[in-house]
Amino acid sequence: MIDVHRLPADDEWNTYVDRSTQSTAFHRAEFLHAIADETDTELTRLVGKNGDHPIGVLPLFVDSKGPLRLLFSPPPHAGIPHLGPAMMLDPNIKYRKATLRTKEFVETCLEWIDDEIDPHYVRIVTNPTYDEVRPFSWRGFDVTPRFTYELDIGRDESELLRSFSRDARTSIQDAYEPHAVADGGEVVHADEGRGSDEADEGDGTDPGYHLERGGEATVERLAGQLDRRFAEQGETFPLSTNFLTRIYRELPAGAIEVYELSVDGEPVSGRLSLTYGDRLTFWQGVPKPRAEVDLPINDLLNWHSMRRARDDGCVVAELSGANVERLWDYKAKFNPDLATYAILERTATGVQPLLSLYKWWNA
Repeated sequence: MIDVHRLPADDEWNTYVDRSTQSTAFHRAEFLHAIADETDTELTRLVGKNGDHPIGVLPLFVDSKGPLRLLFSPPPHAGIPHLGPAMMLDPNIKYRKATLRTKEFVETCLEWIDDEIDPHYVRIVTNPTYDEVRPFSWRGFDVTPRFTYELDIGRDESELLRSFSRDARTSIQDAYEPHAVADGGEVVHADEGRGSDEADEGDGTDPGYHLERGGEATVERLAGQLDRRFAEQGETFPLSTNFLTRIYRELPAGAIEVYELSVDGEPVSGRLSLTYGDRLTFWQGVPKPRAEVDLPINDLLNWHSMRRARDDGCVVAELSGANVERLWDYKAKFNPDLATYAILERTATGVQPLLSLYKWWNA
């Protein structure tokens, strides 16, 4: 029998998150606390155990709007694409037993939620590594499929590059210059068999740009660029600079990588990527430069992020963008696989008019 209870201790929570093969960087305690503060919601972390053995975790955020009690994972406007449950099951367990354990964990979590919170509305967005949504459907949740892109970056680098479309492959091969790319002061080579001295010297041609890994100051600049870019489109960038710099400081070293591309010594764009376990997630970026730049900025930042994560042991890159019509075609040129996740929603009887007003106000 699975018992579900709150888990306030950060260290113990992170131990379980690190143990799960379905967790993401967003599940880390540091990220969850920052999300709660940024969205002014109350964080509740549930863990399910069978005796002393942990089975699964589920982070939740409680919010109140007038008479409505709302429950999210993750909360809206947090810049977090997905969260939801993450299981800790023996990889050798048989399918039927794994499904029964997951079903019992979900049902016990939902019973706890109904008894302790009694929300009028629940919205959970699962992450792509969690694939068992039927227990939610069986308990009255509406299930809406969503999509993302996943790319195998564990292959040989030349094989990975050959798998891209011709225009992506050509733009990277033409523009990615080894002597223009630094990573913490060390040159990252784009060509196998080329020595560091040769790469440092280059061919005497100025590539016209510099791409390097940055720190907290780079995060601040990138946040400003994203904020400006959203404003130019009549939108509001959902994440504050304080939030981004906080998680950069508090997450384990290397969990967030920020890369900045400069032209003539001036930063023009960048990317925030997350690396957790064997997974790279393209998270925030790439803002369009103010001035026209004759470089494939997106391709350069994407390729460098993939190469760096691959060197660090990542084998999967989540490219996102599959749900957005104006983005799917660009991301598809890297020849990724289409992966699914789900939005799970449940609304209490009689509150739909109020909930519709809330959704309209927060759209």
